[in-house]
Amino acid sequence: MTDSTDCDDGSRAVNPAATEVCNSIDDDCDRQIDDADASVDTSTGSTFYRDGDADTYGDASSTTRACSLPSGYVTDSSDCDDGTRAVNPAATEVCNSIDDDCDSLVDDADSSLDASTGSTFYRDSDVDTYGDASNTIQACGAPGGYVTDASDCDDSDGSVSPAATEICFDGLDNDCSGSEDDSSACYVVDFNSDASDVNHWEEAGFPSAAVTMYVTVASGVVIDSTDPSIPALTTDGFASGSTIYIENLGTIHGRGGDGACSSSGDGEDGGDAIEVTVDVELDTSVGGVYGGGGGSGDDPTGGGGAG
Repeated sequence: MTDSTDCDDGSRAVNPAATEVCNSIDDDCDRQIDDADASVDTSTGSTFYRDGDADTYGDASSTTRACSLPSGYVTDSSDCDDGTRAVNPAATEVCNSIDDDCDSLVDDADSSLDASTGSTFYRDSDVDTYGDASNTIQACGAPGGYVTDASDCDDSDGSVSPAATEICFDGLDNDCSGSEDDSSACYVVDFNSDASDVNHWEEAGFPSAAVTMYVTVASGVVIDSTDPSIPALTTDGFASGSTIYIENLGTIHGRGGDGACSSSGDGEDGGDAIEVTVDVELDTSVGGVYGGGGGSGDDPTGGGGAG
Protein backbone atom coordinates (compact mmCIF):
# COMPACT_ATOMS: atom_id res chain seq x y z
CA MET A 1 0.00 0.00 0.00
CA THR A 2 1.40 3.38 -1.03
CA ASP A 3 -1.13 5.68 0.95
CA SER A 4 0.19 7.29 4.09
CA THR A 5 -2.69 9.57 5.12
CA ASP A 6 -4.29 7.45 7.83
CA CYS A 7 -3.99 9.34 11.11
CA ASP A 8 -4.92 6.34 13.27
CA ASP A 9 -3.93 3.08 11.68
CA GLY A 10 -5.19 1.23 14.71
CA SER A 11 -8.81 2.26 14.10
CA ARG A 12 -10.44 1.13 10.90
CA ALA A 13 -13.18 3.82 11.29
CA VAL A 14 -10.62 6.61 11.24
CA ASN A 15 -9.29 7.55 7.85
CA PRO A 16 -9.49 10.41 5.33
CA ALA A 17 -12.62 8.91 3.79
CA ALA A 18 -14.48 8.69 7.09
CA THR A 19 -17.27 11.06 8.15
CA GLU A 20 -16.53 13.39 11.05
CA VAL A 21 -18.95 12.64 13.88
CA CYS A 22 -19.35 13.83 17.45
CA ASN A 23 -16.96 11.64 19.37
CA SER A 24 -13.95 13.85 20.23
CA ILE A 25 -11.91 12.08 17.52
CA ASP A 26 -10.48 13.37 14.23
CA ASP A 27 -12.44 10.82 12.25
CA ASP A 28 -11.50 12.09 8.76
CA CYS A 29 -7.88 12.88 9.48
CA ASP A 30 -8.11 16.57 8.61
CA ARG A 31 -6.79 17.64 11.98
CA GLN A 32 -10.22 19.10 12.88
CA ILE A 33 -12.32 17.46 15.58
CA ASP A 34 -16.09 17.53 16.07
CA ASP A 35 -17.59 21.06 15.87
CA ALA A 36 -14.25 22.48 14.71
CA ASP A 37 -14.66 20.44 11.52
CA ALA A 38 -17.06 22.08 9.06
CA SER A 39 -17.86 18.67 7.64
CA VAL A 40 -19.04 17.20 10.95
CA ASP A 41 -22.31 15.28 10.83
CA THR A 42 -24.22 17.27 13.47
CA SER A 43 -26.99 14.69 13.54
CA THR A 44 -24.61 12.68 15.70
CA GLY A 45 -24.58 15.47 18.26
CA SER A 46 -27.24 17.00 20.52
CA THR A 47 -30.03 19.54 20.13
CA PHE A 48 -29.48 22.91 21.81
CA TYR A 49 -31.93 25.81 22.24
CA ARG A 50 -31.42 29.48 21.61
CA ASP A 51 -31.25 31.60 24.80
CA GLY A 52 -31.74 35.05 23.32
CA ASP A 53 -32.42 36.82 26.62
CA ALA A 54 -29.56 35.11 28.52
CA ASP A 55 -31.78 33.85 31.33
CA THR A 56 -30.46 30.25 30.99
CA TYR A 57 -33.80 29.07 29.58
CA GLY A 58 -34.07 28.25 25.88
CA ASP A 59 -36.60 28.72 23.10
CA ALA A 60 -38.00 25.39 21.92
CA SER A 61 -38.69 26.88 18.49
CA SER A 62 -35.10 28.00 17.88
CA THR A 63 -32.67 25.07 17.81
CA THR A 64 -29.32 23.92 16.54
CA ARG A 65 -27.52 20.57 16.40
CA ALA A 66 -23.92 20.39 17.57
CA CYS A 67 -21.43 18.21 19.37
CA SER A 68 -20.97 20.68 22.22
CA LEU A 69 -23.02 23.57 23.56
CA PRO A 70 -22.61 26.62 21.28
CA SER A 71 -22.50 30.14 22.68
CA GLY A 72 -25.98 31.63 23.09
CA TYR A 73 -27.61 28.23 23.40
CA VAL A 74 -28.67 26.08 26.36
CA THR A 75 -29.90 22.56 26.90
CA ASP A 76 -33.24 23.81 28.31
CA SER A 77 -36.24 24.46 26.05
CA SER A 78 -38.85 25.78 28.49
CA ASP A 79 -38.66 29.56 27.97
CA CYS A 80 -42.05 30.87 26.78
CA ASP A 81 -40.68 34.33 25.91
CA ASP A 82 -37.04 34.29 24.92
CA GLY A 83 -37.11 38.01 24.29
CA THR A 84 -37.79 38.92 27.93
CA ARG A 85 -35.24 37.93 30.54
CA ALA A 86 -37.76 38.30 33.40
CA VAL A 87 -40.02 35.65 31.87
CA ASN A 88 -38.95 32.06 32.44
CA PRO A 89 -39.97 29.01 34.51
CA ALA A 90 -38.01 30.27 37.53
CA ALA A 91 -39.73 33.67 37.58
CA THR A 92 -42.46 34.69 40.02
CA GLU A 93 -45.95 35.24 38.62
CA VAL A 94 -46.97 38.88 39.19
CA CYS A 95 -49.89 41.05 38.13
CA ASN A 96 -48.95 42.23 34.65
CA SER A 97 -51.13 40.23 32.23
CA ILE A 98 -48.08 38.09 31.33
CA ASP A 99 -47.36 34.41 31.95
CA ASP A 100 -44.20 35.23 33.90
CA ASP A 101 -43.37 31.68 35.01
CA CYS A 102 -44.24 29.90 31.75
CA ASP A 103 -46.89 27.59 33.22
CA SER A 104 -49.58 28.74 30.74
CA LEU A 105 -51.46 30.52 33.55
CA VAL A 106 -51.67 34.31 33.80
CA ASP A 107 -52.15 36.54 36.86
CA ASP A 108 -55.09 35.50 39.10
CA ALA A 109 -55.48 32.19 37.25
CA ASP A 110 -52.06 31.12 38.58
CA SER A 111 -52.14 29.81 42.17
CA SER A 112 -48.47 30.74 42.58
CA LEU A 113 -49.24 34.43 41.97
CA ASP A 114 -47.62 37.00 44.24
CA ALA A 115 -50.89 38.79 45.08
CA SER A 116 -49.01 41.64 46.75
CA THR A 117 -48.23 42.92 43.26
CA GLY A 118 -51.95 43.44 42.65
CA SER A 119 -54.55 45.80 44.07
CA THR A 120 -56.75 45.83 47.14
CA PHE A 121 -60.42 45.09 46.60
CA TYR A 122 -63.26 45.39 49.10
CA ARG A 123 -66.13 43.02 49.82
CA ASP A 124 -69.52 44.22 48.55
CA SER A 125 -71.89 41.83 50.34
CA ASP A 126 -75.02 43.91 49.76
CA VAL A 127 -74.29 44.43 46.05
CA ASP A 128 -74.67 48.23 46.14
CA THR A 129 -71.27 48.82 44.42
CA TYR A 130 -69.77 50.18 47.67
CA GLY A 131 -67.28 48.04 49.60
CA ASP A 132 -66.44 47.26 53.22
CA ALA A 133 -63.04 48.68 54.19
CA SER A 134 -62.59 45.96 56.83
CA ASN A 135 -63.04 43.05 54.41
CA THR A 136 -60.34 43.02 51.74
CA ILE A 137 -58.53 40.83 49.26
CA GLN A 138 -55.39 41.34 47.15
CA ALA A 139 -55.69 40.37 43.51
CA CYS A 140 -54.81 41.45 39.97
CA GLY A 141 -58.44 42.05 39.04
CA ALA A 142 -61.60 42.48 41.10
CA PRO A 143 -62.95 39.05 42.08
CA GLY A 144 -66.69 38.45 42.06
CA GLY A 145 -68.32 40.14 45.03
CA TYR A 146 -65.53 42.69 45.44
CA VAL A 147 -65.18 46.32 44.34
CA THR A 148 -62.53 49.03 44.34
CA ASP A 149 -64.58 51.30 46.63
CA ALA A 150 -64.20 51.10 50.43
CA SER A 151 -66.75 53.65 51.64
CA ASP A 152 -69.77 51.52 52.62
CA CYS A 153 -70.55 52.00 56.32
CA ASP A 154 -73.00 49.07 56.44
CA ASP A 155 -72.26 46.35 53.91
CA SER A 156 -75.21 44.27 55.09
CA ASP A 157 -77.80 46.84 53.96
CA GLY A 158 -78.05 47.71 50.28
CA SER A 159 -80.00 50.88 51.07
CA VAL A 160 -77.07 52.32 53.03
CA SER A 161 -74.17 53.78 51.03
CA PRO A 162 -72.56 57.13 50.20
CA ALA A 163 -75.01 57.41 47.28
CA ALA A 164 -78.10 57.00 49.47
CA THR A 165 -80.34 59.83 50.66
CA GLU A 166 -80.38 60.43 54.39
CA ILE A 167 -83.71 59.38 55.89
CA CYS A 168 -84.60 61.41 58.93
CA PHE A 169 -84.91 59.73 62.31
CA ASP A 170 -84.72 56.10 61.16
CA GLY A 171 -81.70 55.35 63.36
CA LEU A 172 -79.36 54.86 60.38
CA ASP A 173 -76.53 56.82 58.83
CA ASN A 174 -78.06 56.22 55.40
CA ASP A 175 -75.52 58.19 53.38
CA CYS A 176 -72.42 57.08 55.33
CA SER A 177 -71.54 60.65 56.25
CA GLY A 178 -70.58 59.65 59.78
CA SER A 179 -73.68 61.21 61.32
CA GLU A 180 -77.34 60.28 61.49
CA ASP A 181 -80.02 62.74 60.43
CA ASP A 182 -77.50 65.25 59.05
CA SER A 183 -79.60 66.06 56.00
CA SER A 184 -80.72 69.64 55.47
CA ALA A 185 -84.26 68.23 55.50
CA CYS A 186 -83.95 66.86 59.06
CA TYR A 187 -84.72 69.16 61.97
CA VAL A 188 -84.69 68.54 65.71
CA VAL A 189 -86.35 70.99 68.11
CA ASP A 190 -86.30 70.54 71.88
CA PHE A 191 -88.48 72.64 74.17
CA ASN A 192 -86.91 72.60 77.62
CA SER A 193 -88.66 75.75 78.85
CA ASP A 194 -92.11 77.26 78.46
CA ALA A 195 -92.99 78.89 75.13
CA SER A 196 -95.95 80.60 73.49
CA ASP A 197 -97.34 80.92 69.97
CA VAL A 198 -94.93 78.37 68.49
CA ASN A 199 -94.63 78.17 64.70
CA HIS A 200 -92.48 75.17 63.79
CA TRP A 201 -91.89 76.44 60.27
CA GLU A 202 -90.26 79.51 61.80
CA GLU A 203 -88.29 77.27 64.19
CA ALA A 204 -86.90 75.44 61.14
CA GLY A 205 -85.82 78.66 59.44
CA PHE A 206 -88.68 78.89 56.92
CA PRO A 207 -87.63 75.98 54.63
CA SER A 208 -89.30 75.98 51.22
CA ALA A 209 -88.94 72.24 50.58
CA ALA A 210 -90.58 69.39 52.45
CA VAL A 211 -88.83 68.52 55.71
CA THR A 212 -88.99 66.07 58.57
CA MET A 213 -88.95 67.52 62.09
CA TYR A 214 -88.71 65.81 65.45
CA VAL A 215 -90.08 67.93 68.30
CA THR A 216 -89.73 67.12 71.98
CA VAL A 217 -91.64 69.01 74.69
CA ALA A 218 -89.86 68.22 77.95
CA SER A 219 -91.69 67.14 81.08
CA GLY A 220 -93.12 70.12 82.99
CA VAL A 221 -92.84 72.47 80.01
CA VAL A 222 -95.98 74.33 78.91
CA ILE A 223 -96.56 75.46 75.32
CA ASP A 224 -99.46 77.93 75.20
CA SER A 225 -100.74 80.90 73.21
CA THR A 226 -101.15 84.58 74.00
CA ASP A 227 -104.46 84.92 72.16
CA PRO A 228 -107.35 82.53 71.51
CA SER A 229 -107.05 83.28 67.79
CA ILE A 230 -103.49 81.94 67.76
CA PRO A 231 -102.83 78.19 68.28
CA ALA A 232 -100.29 77.26 70.91
CA LEU A 233 -98.42 75.34 68.24
CA THR A 234 -98.80 75.42 64.44
CA THR A 235 -97.22 73.77 61.41
CA ASP A 236 -98.46 76.48 59.08
CA GLY A 237 -95.95 77.31 56.34
CA PHE A 238 -94.42 73.88 55.81
CA ALA A 239 -94.38 72.51 52.26
CA SER A 240 -96.64 69.63 51.38
CA GLY A 241 -94.97 66.31 52.13
CA SER A 242 -93.45 67.49 55.40
CA THR A 243 -93.81 65.29 58.47
CA ILE A 244 -93.68 66.53 62.05
CA TYR A 245 -93.15 64.11 64.93
CA ILE A 246 -94.10 65.54 68.33
CA GLU A 247 -93.15 63.76 71.53
CA ASN A 248 -95.08 65.66 74.17
CA LEU A 249 -93.96 65.02 77.73
CA GLY A 250 -95.28 68.38 78.94
CA THR A 251 -98.46 70.32 78.20
CA ILE A 252 -99.70 71.97 75.01
CA HIS A 253 -102.61 74.26 75.87
CA GLY A 254 -104.75 76.61 73.76
CA ARG A 255 -105.70 80.02 75.17
CA GLY A 256 -109.02 80.19 77.00
CA GLY A 257 -111.76 82.40 75.50
CA ASP A 258 -112.74 85.62 77.30
CA GLY A 259 -116.10 85.71 79.08
CA ALA A 260 -118.91 88.09 78.01
CA CYS A 261 -119.34 91.30 79.98
CA SER A 262 -123.16 91.09 80.21
CA SER A 263 -125.86 88.51 80.31
CA SER A 264 -126.66 89.27 76.67
CA GLY A 265 -123.05 88.83 75.44
CA ASP A 266 -121.54 85.65 74.03
CA GLY A 267 -118.42 84.09 75.52
CA GLU A 268 -115.31 84.00 73.24
CA ASP A 269 -114.23 80.71 71.72
CA GLY A 270 -111.16 79.11 73.26
CA GLY A 271 -107.97 78.80 71.21
CA ASP A 272 -106.64 75.61 69.60
CA ALA A 273 -103.71 73.74 71.11
CA ILE A 274 -102.29 72.55 67.76
CA GLU A 275 -102.98 73.74 64.23
CA VAL A 276 -102.17 70.94 61.78
CA THR A 277 -101.38 71.79 58.14
CA VAL A 278 -99.11 68.86 57.24
CA ASP A 279 -98.69 65.29 58.46
CA VAL A 280 -98.26 65.34 62.26
CA GLU A 281 -97.59 62.30 64.43
CA LEU A 282 -98.28 63.23 68.04
CA ASP A 283 -97.27 61.14 71.03
CA THR A 284 -99.32 62.19 74.08
CA SER A 285 -98.89 59.01 76.09
CA VAL A 286 -97.27 61.06 78.86
CA GLY A 287 -98.08 64.74 78.35
CA GLY A 288 -101.38 66.48 77.68
CA VAL A 289 -102.89 68.50 74.83
CA TYR A 290 -105.80 70.77 75.66
CA GLY A 291 -107.88 73.28 73.73
CA GLY A 292 -108.64 76.57 75.46
CA GLY A 293 -111.95 76.69 77.31
CA GLY A 294 -114.80 78.84 75.97
CA GLY A 295 -115.41 82.15 77.75
CA SER A 296 -118.43 82.44 80.07
CA GLY A 297 -120.92 85.24 80.81
CA ASP A 298 -124.33 85.15 82.51
CA ASP A 299 -125.45 83.38 79.30
CA PRO A 300 -122.21 81.88 77.90
CA THR A 301 -122.14 80.50 74.38
CA GLY A 302 -118.34 80.52 73.70
CA GLY A 303 -117.00 77.17 72.52
CA GLY A 304 -113.87 75.38 73.70
CA GLY A 305 -110.79 75.32 71.49
CA ALA A 306 -109.56 72.17 69.73
CA GLY A 307 -107.03 69.98 71.41
